[in-house]
Amino acid sequence: MLDHLEKSPAFSALGQKIQAPSCSLLVQKSSAAFSSLVAAFLQKKTQKNLRFVSSSLKEEELFEDLAFFHSGEILEFPALEGPLSLGPSSDSLGKRYETISQIKSLPTPKIVLTPLNALMQKLPDLEFFEKQAIALSPQAHLPFNSLESRLASLGFKRVAAVADKGEFALRGGILDIFTPSLSAPLRIEFEEDRIVQIRLFDPSSQKSIQKIEKARIFPNLEKNASSENRCSLIDFLPGDTWVAFDDLYALEENFLTYQKNSPRNQGGFFSLAELARKLKTKPKIFFSRHRLEELSEVKIQTKTPFFETVAFEAFGLKLGQRGGSIRFSP
Repeated sequence: MLDHLEKSPAFSALGQKIQAPSCSLLVQKSSAAFSSLVAAFLQKKTQKNLRFVSSSLKEEELFEDLAFFHSGEILEFPALEGPLSLGPSSDSLGKRYETISQIKSLPTPKIVLTPLNALMQKLPDLEFFEKQAIALSPQAHLPFNSLESRLASLGFKRVAAVADKGEFALRGGILDIFTPSLSAPLRIEFEEDRIVQIRLFDPSSQKSIQKIEKARIFPNLEKNASSENRCSLIDFLPGDTWVAFDDLYALEENFLTYQKNSPRNQGGFFSLAELARKLKTKPKIFFSRHRLEELSEVKIQTKTPFFETVAFEAFGLKLGQRGGSIRFSP
């Protein structure tokens, strides 16, 4: 489908426009399906990573549409759930760690789908993730006697029998642990400080499910990183990564609600000015379900077939003031 799309005059012209560095595009009156089609076309044509920022209410719809048009894997990066005072859920942490791991290890360009509030939340830097994660494989050396203190420092709770994420149990030469990134807990057998075997097991029956050759224990927390070295998921992606914003109106409403309800005094969130600086040199694409004139004052700078160079406002920020954003009208 995408190959046929490029044969149309409008998308052929778009394919040339998106090759420019720091390009800023705007697609208005765009449904979720059409936004996903354009995003998949952009990713295929440029062979760059794409981070797709959605309002949380539309993320499931976007994922399904992107999966239809995009043949590669789509990664999800959720926001931390629940009040920070109670700590994030293990499910959210696990998905975030797994996505970061895949971003760093997969050789091909990726689409990462994330809600706006996840973009606002700060992350530990890459060094934190690399130092804290524990790689597991048969024959690997891992000091067994220090496991209890090490796992406790990573946010895990010792129990008699593992049942939920974030728990671990030690008995004899066996470690049972339910890491946040897996759907089933691990049973790791040791001979002194050498890993002999790794298996997944059913926490209800405590019976083994299958043998595996490698795994990673990700922390059950994100709060151990210092405030000085916190970063955004943007920082984990290459500098030429495209950032797509779906449905500007819904995102602005989502942002205002999030800004009102989030505990900003805890310092775990980026300001709009900070995010704008991080995004300044990255190529961007803005989607809108409405005509742009319904959302903002628009200054049209130049016109060519299929394109207008415009300046407008979103999230209280002036966009396209220098060089303009390119409004695409197929």
